[in-house]
Amino acid sequence: AGVQNVLSKCYGSTNPMNVIRATINALVDMNSPESVAAKRGLPVDEILG
Repeated sequence: AGVQNVLSKCYGSTNPMNVIRATINALVDMNSPESVAAKRGLPVDEILG
């Protein structure tokens, strides 16, 4: 369960607080497979491949 094999690259500031803030914002902005499927008008199985 959870996110696996995640890699990131920092462009610009590598200040630890900015990196943490950017990471949290990216995680909050993620969409579920169900919401992506609904937006695209496709079944969830097709989104997940």
